[in-house]
Amino acid sequence: LLLNEANKLAEQLTALRKKSAEAFAKNVVSHIHDLAMQQAEFFVEVKPIEKLSDTGLDEINFLFSADAGQVARPLNKVASRGELSRIALAIKTVLLGRVGLPTMVFDEVDTGVGGATAQRMAEKLATIALKKQVLCITHLPQIACMADCHIRIEKKQDKSTTWIDVQMLNEKERVDEITRMVAGDDTTKLAKDNAQQMIE
Repeated sequence: LLLNEANKLAEQLTALRKKSAEAFAKNVVSHIHDLAMQQAEFFVEVKPIEKLSDTGLDEINFLFSADAGQVARPLNKVASRGELSRIALAIKTVLLGRVGLPTMVFDEVDTGVGGATAQRMAEKLATIALKKQVLCITHLPQIACMADCHIRIEKKQDKSTTWIDVQMLNEKERVDEITRMVAGDDTTKLAKDNAQQMIE
């Protein structure tokens, strides 16, 4: 009796998944295209399984193709690190209104990207930050400069101890840090002016 009831509920869940999958994938694709992958496609495959599991009667797969004419294949097998970063950001953007938590964490979501794509990712993160608190770990100045506040985290050590130094930066320190991210140790006036303009 309980197994029959569980199967009925699982069938209802399958119907809901199939109904939602197409709209979800369409929204993700829209954001992926914004992130400099204009030819990319993304699909949600709801695949039946033989026996009821703790997640229902389905196996869910994300399928992806980066270029026109390519067959969509499992995301985890075909996407590069940069593509995975952008897809993760697109998915989190789509789920923004459905996630009840007030804070979203992005841990190096910019891995494998740079230039204009990094700028587009920064703008997408800033859009999310209008509705949720965003904590973003990044090494890219394009993304760091969009933050309302900047926390520098450094690993330090002496002969006997290693520790983590966490420091909230003031405006001057923030410019210095963005300068370092842009220019490394070459902290010329031009590099500082560039960092200031990025923040503004």
